[in-house]
Amino acid sequence: GMAGGYAAISAACTTERIYNAFLSDQEGKAFEDVITMAGTPIACAVALKAIDIIETEGLVERSLTLGKYLKGMIEDNLSEHPLVGSIHGQGLFCIVHVVKDKKTKEPLLDTAYRERFAQKCREHGLNLTMIGQVSSLGTTITFQPPLVITKEDLEWSVPVVKNALDEVHKMM
Repeated sequence: GMAGGYAAISAACTTERIYNAFLSDQEGKAFEDVITMAGTPIACAVALKAIDIIETEGLVERSLTLGKYLKGMIEDNLSEHPLVGSIHGQGLFCIVHVVKDKKTKEPLLDTAYRERFAQKCREHGLNLTMIGQVSSLGTTITFQPPLVITKEDLEWSVPVVKNALDEVHKMM
């Protein structure tokens, strides 16, 4: 997040049209924002430092480079897997769509499969879950590592995911 996970802070970007829809009817037409920790100076200072580190260490550019590498590894190792319907990604954010049937792209929705996947990942030290029916995406495995992840950690994680998917496939 904006503060590197060290402080509660967020921001919202919008168009002027949407902004105007939230304006108060009170005099001065202030944009109403009622959040418990709004404007906390410590959180703002932490966020500024986190943004400074992201910029000075080139973490966005690094994310794009490592993201291409990650997506390539995922495609090389998982695209032919019988439970993988498709793979998408931008930067270090990659999604693997998990399906019951590769041809029809029917999502694999059974909770027992998702739990087994997460268990097998955890057994190898990887905290990654399979999320089902949260949105129109169906069932997905989402890779969203920290911007400071190493290439070696990425190389270690993809085979763990493949092995966990293999275990799920054996259950079927």
